[in-house]
Amino acid sequence: MHKPPIAFIRLTGACIAGILLLSGCLRRWEPAPDIPANTCRLQRYFFTGDDVSGLGNTGYTRTYNSSGKLIRLSGLPGHSSNDTIDVRIAYGGNKTWLISQANTTDTLMKLTTGAGGRLLSYTADIHFSGGFTERAQYQYNSNGTVKQIFRQVQSSSVSYQDTIRFGYDSYQNVLYRQTSRYDIRYGYAYDYSKPATGSYYTYFTFPELITQTILEMAGLAPYQPHHAISNATAATSGYPLMNLSFDNFHIDSSHKLLSYNLEGRATSGYSLQWNCQQTSPASK
Repeated sequence: MHKPPIAFIRLTGACIAGILLLSGCLRRWEPAPDIPANTCRLQRYFFTGDDVSGLGNTGYTRTYNSSGKLIRLSGLPGHSSNDTIDVRIAYGGNKTWLISQANTTDTLMKLTTGAGGRLLSYTADIHFSGGFTERAQYQYNSNGTVKQIFRQVQSSSVSYQDTIRFGYDSYQNVLYRQTSRYDIRYGYAYDYSKPATGSYYTYFTFPELITQTILEMAGLAPYQPHHAISNATAATSGYPLMNLSFDNFHIDSSHKLLSYNLEGRATSGYSLQWNCQQTSPASK
């Protein structure tokens, strides 16, 4: 079987993943305290020390309106400065649009939601990372977690279908996502003594999952980690593609993740900034 080059799945560190060995682990888990509801919203995520040639400190920023709705996302989803995104987010009925800030007629993604704001499908027309179009549909488990995502991707050089399947632990943290294309499995290992909000799963630089990365950067993906994620691996047909570890977590008393370190090919530092301004009951 043809294996994709390792460079094809470069990550900038917020691909926080790992294979959790389930044998015996369930019995040793201690119940984690509930994460309290609050009005804090993740405003900025940035990193330093990664192997990002010539870009220095980078990351992404979320901008909210007075009622707390996300209205802009800007940042770098990949290593290349050509991959810079700057989009405004517009809402109407059961639709959400991610529109280029530079060209108001250019819609990068259009999302369709159902009852309770559940993401049902999206279409994408991405002009960086080689450029491609994509259609995707979501299927859910009975408990509301994403079971799988069906994708159809078309570019100037390739056309394919892909299915991303998900598995979860008892806290609804994603344990793995398995792509049918290239049979790549991304796993996720957690420190269950550290409940945390603010981290996310992927930061891919290639078209395989760049749309998933954008949704996670914008906080629009219908899944999120509930604990600090401590280890990362990826493999295809038994062939290892990455092995990363995460430590030195700083988490505040309300379980907001503030910073952590990544160790793999290089040691990187990651910091998160929060906007905790209160909103009036009428604007929530």
